[in-house]
Amino acid sequence: MLTKVIQSSFIALSFIVPIVGNLTINNETVFKEENRTAFAYPKSLKNIDWDLLQKALNDRLFLRQEVQVNTSKLLDSTLSQHSDFDPSSAFAMKGTQYGWYFAGDIHDKVYSKHTKKLNLQAPHFEKHLSLLLRLSTITPKTYLLVGPDKAGVYSELMNPLIGHPGKYRDFDNLKKKFEENNIKVIDNLDVIKAHKDLNYKTSLYFANDTHWNLKAGYHAFNNTLKTILGNDFEPIEYSFKWSKSLIGDLNQNTEIGNKKEILDKATPINTTTAECTARDIENNQEKTALRSFGTETPIVCADDFVSCNFQYTKNSLYKSKLKVALISDSFGHNFRPYFFDYFNETLWCNAYDDHDKIIKYVTEFKPDVILYLRAERSL
Repeated sequence: MLTKVIQSSFIALSFIVPIVGNLTINNETVFKEENRTAFAYPKSLKNIDWDLLQKALNDRLFLRQEVQVNTSKLLDSTLSQHSDFDPSSAFAMKGTQYGWYFAGDIHDKVYSKHTKKLNLQAPHFEKHLSLLLRLSTITPKTYLLVGPDKAGVYSELMNPLIGHPGKYRDFDNLKKKFEENNIKVIDNLDVIKAHKDLNYKTSLYFANDTHWNLKAGYHAFNNTLKTILGNDFEPIEYSFKWSKSLIGDLNQNTEIGNKKEILDKATPINTTTAECTARDIENNQEKTALRSFGTETPIVCADDFVSCNFQYTKNSLYKSKLKVALISDSFGHNFRPYFFDYFNETLWCNAYDDHDKIIKYVTEFKPDVILYLRAERSL
């Protein structure tokens, strides 16, 4: 009997909802959440556009506006996908406050790696291991540096309704696999978490981006050098100027960037200047100029630093004469300034370039130390 009542109720609703909606919703109805008026019914049945007809019918469902508003609020507190975010990379998952976004699961299940226990095959492990083993034959002082995912550093700002933020970290298992293959791993997660501003006035990661900022890069660099040099490490001191980063790879909306509550763009300040020579190895272009500490090197690659995949630098002022090669992805951008400041001679390689070319240029450079810096989510 109860089943029949439920069935009858649903059948009745299937007629009541569109009929009552058509009596109460007209063409001038404005859906404020979508900033538009209701779709109009076709004026003629000749060559009718069935897609527009279906949209017009949907717009006239009873309580359509109220349901849309409440649904929008629910989704806004859980999951957002933005059209300005690269769909081949990840969803943008909204955090609980401070205007934060986190990478989602389209790209190698980044979000889930920090919210649930996974038994994933590591699709990139063999590729990274192969390169690291080849680099280790050049010098045994070869290190894998980990740029932690933002979800691991600021898990308390993830949505607690989605999985168990902060309870899991998939990379811990991967780290063991690297170490079992005699790869030295410098994991920067703990040191970066230790330097967080727990009042959330400033941040070590960009709120609407997946990357760490220059303050996090500074802590990661110091942690790396302490691990490698021990008591011989003499840190260079910087002060930092704070502001808001308006856009990022998770959200390109400058209005959202302005409204966020946290300062997430750190600019290092050091009054030291020194002559720096930079050479684009592949194109054999070279430039010498004065460079302020805490900044990038002189641009030599067709006036576009990004296009330069292999760059040698030599500084007139430095802390260490060790020759160091850095192979990095985009996490290297906010690590490189301190790298350039500290050493006399350096080689930087784009980690996405051909591995045979990387081995060739690193071998010719004859480094004392090799640093392979990758974002955790890419390992």
